[in-house]
This record gives sequence, structure tokens and C-alpha cells, in this order.
Amino acid sequence: SVIKALCYYFTGDPRFTKFMDEKKVPFNWDLEKGICLLGNVGCGKTTIMEIFNLNKRQCFTTIPCMTIAENFAKCKGQDMDAHDVVNLFAKNKQNSAFDLKYFLQAETGWCYDDLGTEDVKKNFGNEVDVMASIIQKRYSMKLPFNTTHITTNLSAGEIEEYYGTRVLSRMKEMFN
Repeated sequence: SVIKALCYYFTGDPRFTKFMDEKKVPFNWDLEKGICLLGNVGCGKTTIMEIFNLNKRQCFTTIPCMTIAENFAKCKGQDMDAHDVVNLFAKNKQNSAFDLKYFLQAETGWCYDDLGTEDVKKNFGNEVDVMASIIQKRYSMKLPFNTTHITTNLSAGEIEEYYGTRVLSRMKEMFN
């Protein structure tokens, strides 16, 4: 059922919005929101999202949250500073106007993989929760929510515990 729902979603099929659970209760999903796949370790969340990353509706690049946090921590006045890393991953990725790989889409979104595996990182002594910053920045930039996706092993309660009520509230608004 997850694959079927994602096929509807990534083709823009309105049947996605009418999807129901096993008790025939509608999920009230929205094609304008992104996807947040929650589940146990090793159940295939990353693989599933990578299957859909090149699609005609809205392509995206999958990147581990741990990699983003490590890039943030490594910036020490080199080509970009730490806040440039946050900005880089908070904005959609710009593509060549003639790039057939992305179906001529001028920009692609992100799938932040394994939210919750990254630690709070320091850069020049400043502690920053990089993924919380990125999520909040994407929200405040008013980017189309369907350009942002997340995989995580965390439950909603654990997301609130790790990132706070504000981030959980933003995520409920941004993701199916």
C-alpha cells in the first residue's frame, strides 16, 4: 500500500488524497505536501524514496542528514561558512535548464534521509541543530512543500523530543 500511495503521489494522481487506512478512515493526504516516511530500521524507507527520486512531477536528491551535519561541522572559513551549508540544503537545488535527467525541471527538491541520526554540531564553538534549522528555514521560505521529503526512524513524539514542538508543528504542516 505504501508503494501504491507513493505512485499516486509522484504522478500527481488525486487518488492519493483519498487513500484510507485498513479501517477505511481517510488519511487526508495532500499532493501539495511532501512525504515523511517513518519506520523501523531496515524496512526500506531510503530505498523506496530513491526509487521515486527521478520523477516527472518533482525530482529530488536524497542526502543523509548525518552528511549535512558533518558538512556543517567541517566548515572552518573555507569556501563557505557553516550557515552557507544550512542555506545550501534549505534551498532547492538549481539545475541546468536543459538537463534531461531531471525532466527539464529547473530545480529539484531534497529528501533528508535518516532524520535523527545526526548530532547537534559545533562550528567555531556555536552549537546548531542543523536539521531543525533547515526544516524551519524551508518552512519560512515558503518553498512548495512537495519539494521536501524525509525518512526517519523517529516517532512523532521522538521528533518533538529531539527537535522541539515548533519543528514538529512545521513538519505536520509540510508532510504527509
